Amino acid sequence: MATVTVGGVTSQIINYQAKPVCTTRQLADFYACTEKNIADNFQRNADRFDEGRHFIRVEGEDLRKLKSDIPAQSGYVPDRAARLILWTEKGAARHAKMLSTDRAWDVFEALEESYFRPAPADPMAALNDPAALRTLLLTHTEKVIALEQKVVEDAPKVAFHDCVAASPDCITVKEAAQVIGTGQNRLMNRLRQMRWLNRRNEPYQEMIERGLLQVKVRQYQHAEHGLQKSITPMVTGRGLVRLQRIYLEDALA
Repeated sequence: MATVTVGGVTSQIINYQAKPVCTTRQLADFYACTEKNIADNFQRNADRFDEGRHFIRVEGEDLRKLKSDIPAQSGYVPDRAARLILWTEKGAARHAKMLSTDRAWDVFEALEESYFRPAPADPMAALNDPAALRTLLLTHTEKVIALEQKVVEDAPKVAFHDCVAASPDCITVKEAAQVIGTGQNRLMNRLRQMRWLNRRNEPYQEMIERGLLQVKVRQYQHAEHGLQKSITPMVTGRGLVRLQRIYLEDALA
């Protein structure tokens, strides 16, 4: 069974029905959280996970066969487990989104390339593998969608993906909404729901420290209250990439 090292964690690649999948233990190791974190997020958001799309439930003879293929010392599958949840690539992405940590996002990007979509040993072999061709086509399509999302007329004139990520400039929430393809108010609501902004629409310090948001401070003279200060949330290039990833994942779901 092939192995891969992602984020400093070396793990075997588990395949089920000819597709790479992860156990809950593996995801917890990769994302540097506990298995309880994964299980709790699954239970609290059960309506956001579709069986067959985000996870596969294995039991009975299928589980016994899977156990025989996975070394007992790996700890990936409890010896006495009567059933097992296996997470697909989309399920792993959903958990990274729910954990919303830099570690989870960074590791998932590596998992996409090294675990879920490893390059074939022989590039020409993909031409004779319909499943591999479909995966390559989906990957290409997703990249094209991301690259075609450009900053609109009043935003920085840069291509969305790597260029925006590398740009030191910040843009307003309105401009970010236009790039993503949503409304300003809807994006503001989403940022509050994700706890990027507080109820006064001010960025939480954690989001500033993570480089996702910045603030623009402006002073003005009020007729009655004198010198006042207004704070405008600004989305960084890194924050814009993260938001686009979230919205793209929602769209694919």
